[in-house]
Amino acid sequence: MTEYLLIALLAVGASFVERTTGFGFGIFIMTVLPFLMPSYGEATTLSGLLAFATTLIICIRMWNLIDWKHLWLILGTFIVVSAGAINVLVLLIPLITIPYVSRSLTSSGVGSFSYASSLVTYFAA
Repeated sequence: MTEYLLIALLAVGASFVERTTGFGFGIFIMTVLPFLMPSYGEATTLSGLLAFATTLIICIRMWNLIDWKHLWLILGTFIVVSAGAINVLVLLIPLITIPYVSRSLTSSGVGSFSYASSLVTYFAA
């Protein structure tokens, strides 16, 4: 019960920070939330859901003050550019880092790194 109360107080504090500065909900709440939750992934998920809920509440309260005609253009551009940037980075980062890593680690080091990376991917997913 005290954990729920502490999470609620954290959410109120983080909401205050977000309403005052315009950002910082996740930064504020993630300072303590990982210590209260069973895993870091659950803490991150809860932080995202709480941030979405507070942003949705603000959006609903300010619905009439938002200029939606201009906002849709900005949001659409942001989504397209972000998706494109992520896809480009997913392709470019390995092209840049793999030659450096393979020269630095040599063949046995690359094999060890690949094995460790596959183990981390297996247990993290």
